[in-house]
Amino acid sequence: RWIERGGPPVAAPSDGMKGFGSQLIELSAVRQLGGIVTRDWAESGVIVTIDVPATAFSRA
Repeated sequence: RWIERGGPPVAAPSDGMKGFGSQLIELSAVRQLGGIVTRDWAESGVIVTIDVPATAFSRA
């Protein structure tokens, strides 16, 4: 879980565009590890939760 607080008010991108960090998270956590990423765009800050199955870290 990643929490950002204390900065200026935030909002979800209205155009749906994702920055470099978001693209990197999607590539690694979702596509490579089969995880799920959720974002909570509260005005006070954003909370990003990344859930990855434990099996993604086991050796073959």
